[in-house]
Formats: sequence, C-alpha cells, structure tokens
Amino acid sequence: MKLEQIIGKNLSEEQKEAARAALDRRKEGFEQPLEGEYTKDEFDLRFIDTINWYIKKRFEELKIDRPSSSLTPRQFHLLSAESFAEHFPHRAARGANGFYDPRGDSVIINKDTPSRAGDRRDPRLRLYMTMMHEAIHAVSVKKFSVSGERLRQTKIGYQIGKPYDDRQLLVGLNEVITDIAARIFFQRYQKQIEKNFNLKYPERNLRAGYVPYRNVWYLIANKISEKTGESVGEINSRYQRGLFTGEMMHLREIEEMFGKDALRVLAALGCREAGVEATQQLQDTKKIDDMVLHFFQSQDPNEKKELAGEILARSKQAKQMHEERPE
Repeated sequence: MKLEQIIGKNLSEEQKEAARAALDRRKEGFEQPLEGEYTKDEFDLRFIDTINWYIKKRFEELKIDRPSSSLTPRQFHLLSAESFAEHFPHRAARGANGFYDPRGDSVIINKDTPSRAGDRRDPRLRLYMTMMHEAIHAVSVKKFSVSGERLRQTKIGYQIGKPYDDRQLLVGLNEVITDIAARIFFQRYQKQIEKNFNLKYPERNLRAGYVPYRNVWYLIANKISEKTGESVGEINSRYQRGLFTGEMMHLREIEEMFGKDALRVLAALGCREAGVEATQQLQDTKKIDDMVLHFFQSQDPNEKKELAGEILARSKQAKQMHEERPE
C-alpha cells in the first residue's frame, strides 16, 4: 500500500500526474515558514528526530510492509496563537491546538495553546504530544480523489470521505486510534523523554485526549476482547496497523457484535459538516457523540434501533456509510 493514492472514475495517467503535481505545489507552498511562525529550538528539532525514530520502530513492531516516511522540520509549523487564528480561523474557532494538512503534508500547531482546566502538563509536553499525534496522521495511508477540477482528500487512516463533498466519516475512530498510538510512546519511553528533553511528568499528566471517542472505543474494544480472547492492547495494535495499511476489513466485527447499524453509528462519532458555524457545529457534534455512546452501551435492541435512527437522521455523514462498508 502506497502512502498516497490518487483515485477517480476512469482517470488517465495524465490526470493522475496532474493531481500529483497539484499536491506537490501545495506541499512546496508549505515548505517556507508561515507568517508568525516560531523558530524551532534545539529541543523541537531533536523531538522531530525522535518522532521519526519512534514511527519507524512502531512500523517494525506492527509488521508494516512499507517504509515509514521520514518527516522533516519544514513539515512542522509552530505558530503563535495570533498567527494560528489568522491563518486558520475555522480551526481556531473550534478550539483546535493543532492539525495535519494532508494536501500540504504539513503539521500546523498553535504553540501558545493555553492550558485547559485541570491540565497541569508542562507546556512543552503538551506541544510534543500534539506533534506526535499529528505526525501519526502524517504517516497514515491517504487517498485523494479527482472529480473534474476538484482534488479532495477521501481517506486518511480510518477517516473517509466522499469525492463530491467535504463530509468525513469515522473521524472519531481515526482520532482515538491515533491518540492511543501517540500516547504509547510517552508511556513506554517516559524515563528517556524526561532525560533527553529535560521534562518531568508523572503518569497522571498523560491526560487521555478525545474522551468522548475513547469512551465509545473502549466499550467496543472490551466487547471484542470478550469474544476473541485478545487483550485490549492487542486489539489497539491491530487497529493501529489499519492506520498505516488502509486495512478496514476488521471493522466488520463491530457490526457482528453490536448489530447491523453499528458501523454507520460509529461513522457519526466526531463527524462535522463543512460550512456549519463553529459553535453550533460543536453543540451538534456533542449531541450526536452522546447518542453514539448510549447506542453502544445499550443492551435493548428496540432502544438501539431508535437511537440509530435518530443518529442517522441527525448526521448526513453517517447516512452515507452503507456505501463504504467493507465487504
């Protein structure tokens, strides 16, 4: 499996090459520092090297049969809060502290992200955790579709979208599996990180991110564990492998255990629709996320059916999932 694929109906090689050229131009545009970007210090540069080391090691552990991509310092843009909001207002309005741009193949981070309530982490630990998370997105399998003059991202890890609109499915699953993969590094190599980066962090400082998504995921993972006899850690590794290979067949087990609507319901977790005002979008997403959790908690078939209907009615993204279900 190639890291990037260009797809589309009846595409010629010339069209594919034109799409690759368009991606290359966007990447070139991100090779220079953005206005308001901080200069990376010695620790930042050393951590980028560490990211590459860890990803290569994780690929070997997961038996990924393609080389891991080596990320360069130019792919990481550490911005001031003002610059982040100026360049990426929609991200800032949603409270994002960083993201990965697939078409520009760049990690964009608000280095001035303030601590949230109860978050006592060292600011550099917070920065490095975000860098690792977004770097894992960067080395996940990606697909881009060509439709007319439009070039769209249609897959990154588990997250999938349609060629003809900006909606994305399985966002919550993709984010939580990515977050678990990133946190393994900070848990496994705590002593080395503290020594090499002059940091101190007790285990409790590795705050679990994406809590609504984690709550759903661990309900699913524990159920799979009960049936297969695998440990939750083994299941996490199996799903992490899917980020980097594009494999999705194992998602069928979720429907086998939770019912025919389970995968479409899971597709709604964390999904957002382009063009919706940020505050309203967050409110709508939270309502759907709460219902998704309730669906996977419920043992009542009638209640699950009713919840699934309401979730699918609220989420246009999830309604499309039947066309993306693995066969």
